[in-house]
Amino acid sequence: MNGLVTRSITGVVFVAVMVCGMLWCNVSMDALFMVITALGSVELCGLLNRYKSLQLNVVLCCIASVAVYQALFATFMRSLVSDMSMLLFLWAVVALLLLAILVSELYRKKMSPLSNMAYSIFAVFYVAVPFAMVGLLASVSLMNNVVAAQLPLAVFVLLWCNDAGAYCFGCTLGKHRLFERVSPKKSWEGSIGGAAVSIGAIIAVSLTMPLFFGYMPLVKWIGLALVVTVSGTLGDLTESLMKRELGVKDSGKILPGHGGILDRFDSSLFAIPASSVYIILVQ
Repeated sequence: MNGLVTRSITGVVFVAVMVCGMLWCNVSMDALFMVITALGSVELCGLLNRYKSLQLNVVLCCIASVAVYQALFATFMRSLVSDMSMLLFLWAVVALLLLAILVSELYRKKMSPLSNMAYSIFAVFYVAVPFAMVGLLASVSLMNNVVAAQLPLAVFVLLWCNDAGAYCFGCTLGKHRLFERVSPKKSWEGSIGGAAVSIGAIIAVSLTMPLFFGYMPLVKWIGLALVVTVSGTLGDLTESLMKRELGVKDSGKILPGHGGILDRFDSSLFAIPASSVYIILVQ
């Protein structure tokens, strides 16, 4: 019972912080996902350092992740950087930091320098690029004369609806395993139920807030819901595969009752890029 209470409180606080951070202003949205990128990078490097002889430079990877995130986010959201020279400077810093990750192995004298280089670059881009693409979704929202947070928030709400629907349908009707080798508890019934809840949510919101959602036909919003649920499920399964390989249950403990940052955002790491591509294609 105490575990359920802890999980519920953490969930409420988490949703409140996410919604407020995205809706407050563009700068707060940027700051929110910059912090998430930094925490996710540190967490991923910590996980990878459990693997065989890997010894990643956590601090350098974290700084590089934040730099890649900020350069991409600012590129997508040009309103945050009015001076083109500042944007070029950000990308120059990114290039130097990525080179620094490689050069640092000359001086660290660790067992597997090549593996450290490869996994460090993976850790940087796996976390930073998807979160930076929130800026792309925000830019599309602004081009359609709605608040910047509209599309990013829609993606996260759809993910939350999918998670809730998958859990409820999976617990009550789940019989056929979706991907038993990676995640024994996930079922086809839960996945279909999650998609149905997401589609129902987007239909309900589009009907009650037609001005806010009217720039895109309902069928395209339903398409977005399907893209989010499918890509989000794949993101969840991919992180489960990594954790199974590393022999860990949770990626961290920063969110009581929910695990780590990667546990909470595993779905969004796939859903944000997939949604961005979908939105650009249908727009």
